[in-house]
Amino acid sequence: MNAAQQAWCEGNVYLTDSKGKETKVDKTFVFRKCRDGRLRLCVHHSSLPAEPAAGGN
Repeated sequence: MNAAQQAWCEGNVYLTDSKGKETKVDKTFVFRKCRDGRLRLCVHHSSLPAEPAAGGN
């Protein structure tokens, strides 16, 4: 597979709980074009953003 057969997208999603607290989530999706010509999701990753350590840079 080469890069022309892949599409990457990254971004943030903001989720709100029932009490109104908002949480930012980092999202990554990778799609690939298969031999049959269809686009399929092959990677999905979600994580909370890293936070600096207290007192650190």
